[in-house]
Amino acid sequence: MLQAKRFGLISMIAFTAVSCRNPTQASRLETLDNVGSSSLSFDPCQGAGQIHAKAHLDSEPHLKQALAAVPYKIQKGFFDDLGGHIRISQADECSSSTAREDDALSCWRRLPDQQQSIEIIIRRTSKAKEQYALVRTFGFIYGDILLSRVVPRDSSAPVKIASRPGGSLADYKTHLASVFLGELYGSVNEKSRKDLNKNLASLGVSADVTSEKDFQKRWQKFSKLSTNLQDAFASRIFAEITDCP
Repeated sequence: MLQAKRFGLISMIAFTAVSCRNPTQASRLETLDNVGSSSLSFDPCQGAGQIHAKAHLDSEPHLKQALAAVPYKIQKGFFDDLGGHIRISQADECSSSTAREDDALSCWRRLPDQQQSIEIIIRRTSKAKEQYALVRTFGFIYGDILLSRVVPRDSSAPVKIASRPGGSLADYKTHLASVFLGELYGSVNEKSRKDLNKNLASLGVSADVTSEKDFQKRWQKFSKLSTNLQDAFASRIFAEITDCP
């Protein structure tokens, strides 16, 4: 596992968002571990904070525990500003072209006939994965929608949370992603870097970007990736960058 102390710079400059941690262990950036790994971890997300009255999760107590890990200001933005709704689906509505399980666990879409309302869709699976997916998705909602109030008008179909188009925070996010890549590459040994490069390549980030030691050059190389790849990867990092409070 990549310990949180290895990402001190990122934690200092990132907005306070949400992430998953194992409540029985010391604070760690669990979802960040998944970014460069082919062995995904789905530790349960649980918190002790306030739960919004509009959550309507009484029949899903494990999801109420997960929602309690999401800062209340983000819950208010989702339920009050966006008229948000959470739905559990038995169907596979969130499959992603990346074929990564973490991306297929959840997605969001505009609620029919409600212009500024959206719903989070959680695929029915194990309780731990559902908790992980809910908290992780709130990270995407915060970074991709709430901070810029971007709700695409063509999103009546489920939107894969790793493939959202960028908004006004694009430059900040690409900067954050570039910092992360440098710290991630420097945190693994030479033997592990081949696997790391392979896993990041599956997300569209080539080895020449990841292995670049100079930040400015790495940022320039990252910025030359296609806009969709930049946005998807940068949104992923922004959503997963910080621990629950």
